[in-house]
Amino acid sequence: MEASGQLRRRRALDTIRRPQSETPSESSTDDEESQTLTQPPAPRGESTFSHFPLDLSQAAIRLIDLLPSRESDPYRIECRMITATSVSEHTYEALSYEWGQSEASKKIFINEMSFFVRDNLWNALYDLREESPRRLWIDAICIDQHYIDERNHQVRHMSAIYSSAHRVLVWLGQGTDRGADALRTIASINLELERYDNSHPNSVRNSSPVPWEPIRHMCNNSYWTRLWIVQEIGLARNLRIHWGSDHIEWDDFANCYQVLPTDLQSSVAFQLVLQRMARDGLNCFLKDLLETCKGSLCLDSRDKVYGLLGLADDCREGNLTADYSKSLFDVYEDVIRFQYRNFLNRVSVTHEVDYCSIVGFSQQLQWILWHPLAGEDEDCTAQLDLRDSPSYRGGDLMRIVGFWGGSVASIGPECRNDMSSREERDLWIERDFQLGAGINMKDEVSSLVESFASFEETERGRIITFHGLALQGSVELNQLTDLTILADMYEQSTLSDAHAGKHSQTLPYLFATRDGDIGIAPREVQRGDLVCRFLHCDVAVIVRSFEFGYKLIGRVVIAKQQMLSWAYVYPAGLGIRMRLLHLESSGEFSLTEDFTEHVPPYAILSHTWGKDIEEVTFDDFKAGTYMDKTGYRKIQFCGEQAARDELQHFWVDTCCINKSNLAELSEAINSMFSWYRNAAKCYVYLSDVYTRNDAGKPFSQSSWRSEFRHSRWFTRAWTLQELIAPYTVEFFSREGELLGDKGSLESSLHEITGIPVEVFRGKPLIRLSIEERMLWATKRTAKRKEDEAYSLLGIFGLHMPLIYGEGRENAFIRLEREIGERSRVPRTINSLFTGRSTLLSRIQKALQSASISTAKKQRRFVITGLGGQGKSEICLQVASLMKQKFWGIFWVDVDKPSTAERDFIAITKQLGHSIKTIHEGLQVLATTERSWLLILDNADDPDFDYQVYFPSGNRGAVLMTSRVAECRRYSQDAFEALEGLEEQDSKELLLKAAEVAPKSWPVYDNQAKEVVNLLGSHTLALIQAGAYRQRLLKYRPTQAQSRYCDVYATFEASADVLEQSQTESASDALRLLEILSMLSSSVLPLQIFEEAWKGSRKISQASDEAKGIDEFSRDHVSQLPSFIVPEEDEWDPFRLIEASSRLASLSLATRQDLDGGVVLSMHPLTHAWAKDRQDPKYQGVAWIVTGCILGLSRSSARLWQTQERLLLPHILSYLDIKFKKAFSLASTALITPLFLKCGWALLNMRQDSKLSQLLQDIFLELRQEVNEPSEEFLSLYDLQARSLMNLGRNEAARALLEQVIKIRETTLPKTHPDTLTTMSTLAQVLSSQGKYADAEAMNRQTLEIKEEVLGKKHPDTLITMSNLASVLSSQGKYADADIINRQTLEIKEEVLGKTHPSTLITMSNLADVLSSQGKYADAEAMNRQTLEIEEEVLGKTHPSTLVTMSNLASVLSSQGKYADAEAMNRQTLEIEEEVLGKTHPDTLMTMNNLASVLSSQGKYADAEAMNRQTLDIKEEALGKTHPDTLLTMNNLALVLSSQGKYADAEAMNRQTLEIREEVLGKTHPGTLTSVYCLAYLLHNKHEYKEASILYIRACSGFKSSLGSEHPTTRACVNHYSTMLSSLKVAK
Repeated sequence: MEASGQLRRRRALDTIRRPQSETPSESSTDDEESQTLTQPPAPRGESTFSHFPLDLSQAAIRLIDLLPSRESDPYRIECRMITATSVSEHTYEALSYEWGQSEASKKIFINEMSFFVRDNLWNALYDLREESPRRLWIDAICIDQHYIDERNHQVRHMSAIYSSAHRVLVWLGQGTDRGADALRTIASINLELERYDNSHPNSVRNSSPVPWEPIRHMCNNSYWTRLWIVQEIGLARNLRIHWGSDHIEWDDFANCYQVLPTDLQSSVAFQLVLQRMARDGLNCFLKDLLETCKGSLCLDSRDKVYGLLGLADDCREGNLTADYSKSLFDVYEDVIRFQYRNFLNRVSVTHEVDYCSIVGFSQQLQWILWHPLAGEDEDCTAQLDLRDSPSYRGGDLMRIVGFWGGSVASIGPECRNDMSSREERDLWIERDFQLGAGINMKDEVSSLVESFASFEETERGRIITFHGLALQGSVELNQLTDLTILADMYEQSTLSDAHAGKHSQTLPYLFATRDGDIGIAPREVQRGDLVCRFLHCDVAVIVRSFEFGYKLIGRVVIAKQQMLSWAYVYPAGLGIRMRLLHLESSGEFSLTEDFTEHVPPYAILSHTWGKDIEEVTFDDFKAGTYMDKTGYRKIQFCGEQAARDELQHFWVDTCCINKSNLAELSEAINSMFSWYRNAAKCYVYLSDVYTRNDAGKPFSQSSWRSEFRHSRWFTRAWTLQELIAPYTVEFFSREGELLGDKGSLESSLHEITGIPVEVFRGKPLIRLSIEERMLWATKRTAKRKEDEAYSLLGIFGLHMPLIYGEGRENAFIRLEREIGERSRVPRTINSLFTGRSTLLSRIQKALQSASISTAKKQRRFVITGLGGQGKSEICLQVASLMKQKFWGIFWVDVDKPSTAERDFIAITKQLGHSIKTIHEGLQVLATTERSWLLILDNADDPDFDYQVYFPSGNRGAVLMTSRVAECRRYSQDAFEALEGLEEQDSKELLLKAAEVAPKSWPVYDNQAKEVVNLLGSHTLALIQAGAYRQRLLKYRPTQAQSRYCDVYATFEASADVLEQSQTESASDALRLLEILSMLSSSVLPLQIFEEAWKGSRKISQASDEAKGIDEFSRDHVSQLPSFIVPEEDEWDPFRLIEASSRLASLSLATRQDLDGGVVLSMHPLTHAWAKDRQDPKYQGVAWIVTGCILGLSRSSARLWQTQERLLLPHILSYLDIKFKKAFSLASTALITPLFLKCGWALLNMRQDSKLSQLLQDIFLELRQEVNEPSEEFLSLYDLQARSLMNLGRNEAARALLEQVIKIRETTLPKTHPDTLTTMSTLAQVLSSQGKYADAEAMNRQTLEIKEEVLGKKHPDTLITMSNLASVLSSQGKYADADIINRQTLEIKEEVLGKTHPSTLITMSNLADVLSSQGKYADAEAMNRQTLEIEEEVLGKTHPSTLVTMSNLASVLSSQGKYADAEAMNRQTLEIEEEVLGKTHPDTLMTMNNLASVLSSQGKYADAEAMNRQTLDIKEEALGKTHPDTLLTMNNLALVLSSQGKYADAEAMNRQTLEIREEVLGKTHPGTLTSVYCLAYLLHNKHEYKEASILYIRACSGFKSSLGSEHPTTRACVNHYSTMLSSLKVAK
């Protein structure tokens, strides 16, 4: 039998984590884990405090009672936390103190649970303790800082909190001698002032020398520099200053002002005194407070504003509130808008806008928020992310203050890293550089090029050209300069992956500036271009001077780039510069100056151009010669109509743009869509539509409608966007009469243009396909052919430079490139693709529907069929044919969950989102208002519900492929059961694959027809047949019964090559093929054959004594294939390598390197053929041989641990055999061990349900009773007991093991290894049942026997010592556990070595015990030491390494290092999902821990989602009543409670408790934990009666099962006591 092993404790947050077992020869399964709790604490060591949620609908706050110090432990700071419904409910003091820079590493206890604070606060709490509880409000403790909504709520009530406090305590820090001197000096000054009755300060000043230095020291205390204290001091009713254990009243401190020397009177401390005095009766405005406090410091730059809101009288009405979910720029924007409204209010009084004041305040606020002094040693500007601001979308402007860093003096060769390029670089340096002594420019240039070569593809794409960006501003070299740049183009300076990838093939140039800087620039760089650098980022750009400003050429990389430390970024306006026409009082028109912001309301004209000489131009207006031109008529019409609509400004394209200035023209055309969109009115002047005839009589309506329908206006390119963009469009005849507007004429407009009426009603264009929008413009023309493309820029939301002269075709090529359809498909279409035209048409019709814009539901199409029929190739064709119909096409391989997740993450990353789960990726697609096609390929698992991969809602289209016919249910109306190709198409495909020239096809027609008939028109078989057409016709295998029919013939032709060869390698290849056919088609590590050889050697060299029912014998060794030779002294891989290479050369298998080892895999169709080609007899032989290889390789525990994920599918495939057939193949003695070895493998892989089914089949076949063990099959019952334990059926496991022990005691001595193994397993079961005392006794008994029989240093003895330590730790006997673990570790290091896996497990267990004792620093150090060794010895993906990573994350969380803990958990989870699988218990435990850490940070929604995901998996994998499932239910209830979802939390708690009582029993610690959690919840809901009953039950139960001193017992008792105390206070 396989031994029970050492228990390894894997920590869950606030949890007894299931220990991991370890044996001398093989890893065993884990014990059951106990409950994870966020609050209240779980039954393990010290628990971490978490805030119970506040009712944010009220002005609720938390308060703490700071308890007196304990004589036995004066350094233990203890508090009780209470909740108040309002600030007036209790009398309390508020603390004003400096947070400081240190980490929160000092521990205090709140409600008996640990909580970490910073050093300064810990010192304050230590010194502020009194003889009775002291009620305090402290922001760092009473606010859940991780919960943004609560933080916002509490900061908004901060003014009420401080103004309502009985006293505000000013804490200046830990006591010092100089501090005590300062307070004594202040006290003596006040005595003197009293003596002179406060009326003669000069007398006090002159009476005796005053030692001012201590007070000066006090005024220099860093406390006074904090911004928040301005509000805290200003609002306080009473103040007291504390410095260590000494204190004085604030009024005494303030009294000193009148006698102070001038320098002290002007100090910040005494300026606060004056501000507090002056506040009475005066108004404080935010603007003035910002100026006054601009030098104050805070850790978060947003607090520069939020910290003053409580004092600002103009913020009292809540019109500007704190919101920490906003970026720094959003805060700036909020304040500007708030202040602007204040300015407008003043305008209503003064009737004039003081724009200078607005600009001045903007600059003042910029300095305050982004000046380096805004934070303590923090780069506050780094918090600014302009792309986060909703204001910066569409053509908004940014003004960037940058620094000119020299001009380009020399341009070098392309940035390539090859030999010829190095020679070019050397010549460039020698030619253009004058180098000083000792300067090695060649090395510096080479280093830069090598760095560029190492960039990722997307990073290289950053060095590209920025077309058409106009910059404005004056410049002097080496001076600060204002540059104005489009914000959406600023975003492109940190390009998206998709954009970057388009340019990555163009290599940039090297360049050098006059100052000697070298860098890499886009190919458009020229000598004389200027280099500009920006603040606190890696962005540097090349700028070129033009007559009217500057053009941004592109981004550059500078070697050893030095960033400025004091520049800043701020907004400059809300639009591109725009020139308007103004109607003067005289009735004439004039051109305005350029508007860049505050553009007044305006009308805009849409018309058709006449002859160029007839139109009024910009120059005509400047010259005053515009009124004589024909085109003036429509300008006059527009101006007069605007006046009638009470608009003083209007815009006409002919004269408002200076078209001789190409930069202005480009800017205007790129802005045209937004100008029309922003217009108050758009007038369409139809010069060819008349409403009167020559006689002046009006036409009938039908007459003008006919002219309207055929108007030239509908044929012009530019008028398309002029129709769509404006919200209000009115149509006028030549005479200026109104014909109607876009709403009243929408039916006619739809008929004329083909544009859906929904677009006229405002439907976003992004919801329509690219092709649909392109169709609207197909019949429209323009005078300049390039304009046919340029006029579509606004329709697609693009900006693009204008290159008149490039021609229509090139313009459209550039336009399509800018549209840049987003697609992610695995490969290009196959040139061999043939036929399927009818199916392709059906798919396109189903996915496209009549119009994407009219889709009522998500469009789907499912293709089913045999493997190799070309389903994926059809999808590639569809993707190619429909790329213009969809904004994005995305391909996801759903063959395995891991590949599906990988592809979804890659897709959303391409779309600019960062996600962690498939669910998040689906949400991105579901909420994308653009047309997309999602291709789900390889949905071949009949037991998997692929609905989870469909985005919700009706957006987008989905195309799925599957071998499973039932998958058609995902699209009942649109699916195709794929059959073979038509005969003609099949022949064409075959001849293409055979590389026969088309002109010769008729010659081969008959032969091709014969092959096609043989292969059944199967696509993959036809392609492969192309290479074997001479051989193929000779073979038609007899296994045509297979559902793949004659398609196997092509594979048989390859097998014939081996059979015809009489070589050893060919024979080995055929044997290997047979073995592979018994396993899965997925990758198989070839190392398994070497490990099987090692196992066979051990058996061959062992004695012939009787073997157990689960042990291999020499009969098993004799079954091995000839390329495994047990008699050899060393493993010789040559024959195996040769055999695998032969299979790979014939495309029967794929051979590749994976993680440093060689693996083999097969195409599923080839795999099916390899199995079907064998008759039943040979299949049976191959099955036995394969089982012997698997079982013998189990002697290597490391292989099966590290390659568990790869080996699992092979075990499952191997077990896919009928048991009667298996036992008919050979003797029971030969077959039974094969199944049991697989059973132990399933046990270690935690395939609990599959193992349970396997064991049922074995018992049935062997005719054994499941619950009545027999002597012959005791090892089978050992495995059954372990299976029951993993299924959570601990009572059944215990009963079975007790029977096994009784039988063994009658047949074997107590000292026999099998007896001791069963005793160890029984101890694990007892521990799982919470019977820790019994488990301890069993472990001590086992240990005593092992020490006597095996010796104290035997590995098995040491394992039992570790298991005993684990049980002691579960009882809270941490000191005893610590001693035993240290003893075990010392012996293991001596006997096994410091890097032995068993030694490392004990190190990890010792770290766990240290953490349980609160020795977190020691625990962290030991875990890091263990992890370092394991990563080196076992590898980073070894399961034991992952356990230590998880334990380290738990210790980090216990210290309050939540961000580090979250990162470590996510890293562990990612590896475990890849290595162990998503349903493995260790993976689920890490998900549990991650959810707990998220909850500890206040990320309750994320924690809830993670818990629900874990629960879904556990319910599916383990069942709804499994203890692990119940654990997650318990945790989910806690997270729901933390969010205030009390009803849901209570329901979940009650459901968990009910199941636990049934499954675990009413006294199990897990059940009692559920009782405790429910009591705690009801306690906080004020349902005290039932809470009291549950508390009593939990406390009593914990005392019985865990003992009175166990931390969980103490915590439960303390919570119950707290509730009783609060009831007494209430009464």
